Amino acid sequence: MELLKEVLTKKLLLPSDVVSGDMLITLTENKEALIENYKGLITYEPNCIVVKGKHTTLTITGTRLNIKYFTNDDMKIEGCIQCIEYIH
Repeated sequence: MELLKEVLTKKLLLPSDVVSGDMLITLTENKEALIENYKGLITYEPNCIVVKGKHTTLTITGTRLNIKYFTNDDMKIEGCIQCIEYIH
């Protein structure tokens, strides 16, 4: 199955994160994080936001953390981001 995904990714010129369902995180300094391809929200507190992905869990810690918006596809977190940790 993994070989099929790899072949399709290369032949169709698709981004590997889209094919595999991995989360994609885009940071703007330490002020914003755009998270794509997430599966759910586990914890939402002003100092800690935990997001569930298909293959990993993402923990964001900092101060004044706030989810600016979220859709089925992506979410934007704002605040003072101090640490991002991936847990498999």
